Amino acid sequence: MPERILIVDDDQFILAALSQILKQNNYIIQTSPSGDLFLTGLPSEPDLILLDKQLPGMDGVEICKSLKKEDATRHIPVILMSSVAGLKAYAKEAHADDYIEKPFVISNLLKKIRKQIEKRTSQSGRNSGLKWMVGDRRPDTPGPETPALPLAF
Repeated sequence: MPERILIVDDDQFILAALSQILKQNNYIIQTSPSGDLFLTGLPSEPDLILLDKQLPGMDGVEICKSLKKEDATRHIPVILMSSVAGLKAYAKEAHADDYIEKPFVISNLLKKIRKQIEKRTSQSGRNSGLKWMVGDRRPDTPGPETPALPLAF
């Protein structure tokens, strides 16, 4: 079954572009332009969250801290994204599982996503090896559905 990724970013272009690329790589995508959905609770549990640091209302660092404090959500990998200086320190403060600086190369993001989902899968005891195969290639290698890399945002 394809993994579910929640993308939270206030930039509509980033939401649309990442949604399209990740769907082409066989992920199920849900998006949100703000952290408001965390105030009412996640509608369904994603396998990974791509979270922008700078959001209107609730800051991405605060959202991540909140997720990592709760027993029900601490196991969900969070990749913090931003163009702000010092993102590594913000990610550490937030207890994010990883981070990626904007602009980023899509192949690097796909590798980080795969790494975090495989890590979660292995920790939960599920077999991750078969889940990631897409035909005869992995999701982060160029193929008919993936634009030629490097592609950056």
